[in-house]
Amino acid sequence: GTNDDAFTFQSGSGVTGYIDGGAHNIGDSVNMAALAGSISVTLGQNVRNVESITGNNSNSTLTGENNANTWTINGANDGIVDGVTFTDFNNLIGAAGDDDFIFQAGSSLSGYIDGGAHVTQDTLDMAALAGPVTVILGQNVRSVESITGNDINSTLTGENNANAWIINGTNDGIVDGVTFTDFNNLSGGDDNDTFTFTVAGSLTGLIDG
Repeated sequence: GTNDDAFTFQSGSGVTGYIDGGAHNIGDSVNMAALAGSISVTLGQNVRNVESITGNNSNSTLTGENNANTWTINGANDGIVDGVTFTDFNNLIGAAGDDDFIFQAGSSLSGYIDGGAHVTQDTLDMAALAGPVTVILGQNVRSVESITGNDINSTLTGENNANAWIINGTNDGIVDGVTFTDFNNLSGGDDNDTFTFTVAGSLTGLIDG
């Protein structure tokens, strides 16, 4: 209806179709914290016109709508995208547009980020994080074309295939089609890796083949 709607799932419950919050005064919400199984929410499809959504913080995946989206991660598995506040979602997936995933200070994600398809590129920015930043391409970060670390204690690990790493700036470079910025440490996967420095390239941390 036109007022605020709160959709709360009890343990063992489910919906085979979709939830549409319709219009609202303050905000419509969906709460799936009581569900034990895998939760998959696709905005604009099985959940529509909802301003706040809560997962189960163990195996919850949120996929954005098919447009350019800015994902702001501002807590532990929490954040906001396209005007929707999300809580306790471990995995975040972009759709067909360009997606920008931005971590704020003190935030974190226990699962993975998948940029999905893109028009120009999907990006991931973790510059605001103070603690160790660890990215493993193909595992906790997938289908993202540009990644930024914190330039202090950031480690980037390549996928498990033969990779050619080009270091073309201070802690900057490209590997397997992914541009990386401000990663101090570089680690290869389980195949052969070549690390090539250009004239401008340098690394303040370690290389582990």
